[in-house]
Amino acid sequence: MEFITLLDSGLHENSGLILLNNRLISFQDSGNEPLLLEIDSVNGEILRTVFIDNATNIDWEDICYDEENIFIGDLGNNDGNRTNLCVYKLTISDYLNTPNDTVSDQVINFSYQDQTDFSLSTWSTIYDAESLISYNDSLYIFTKN
Repeated sequence: MEFITLLDSGLHENSGLILLNNRLISFQDSGNEPLLLEIDSVNGEILRTVFIDNATNIDWEDICYDEENIFIGDLGNNDGNRTNLCVYKLTISDYLNTPNDTVSDQVINFSYQDQTDFSLSTWSTIYDAESLISYNDSLYIFTKN
């Protein structure tokens, strides 16, 4: 592994990362604005910020994409009590071609079929996810369990 550069100081809690059309794209983790950040792969600076106008960053954990869409997993659930887990879906063409660096998305709400107890159980829940991938026509969510 070769060290290239430090990341921009504005990337203090970036979580997911993708390389799309030779663009590094990431975001800040939980509680930050619903922004996607393009990062220069040579000097680590933020080149572009895209606002997702109908999203909320409760606990964004990962990002992935397929041929047509970018998916952002708002699936962090350290306390095991979230009932508003979701994946945001935006088209790659909207992201790449937005004239004002603002896009809208679709929301894919989900829950764990066997989760019936939403009591606070910090750091001891099996319903806390950190990773998301797109494979064929499906999204796969990986919990810490």
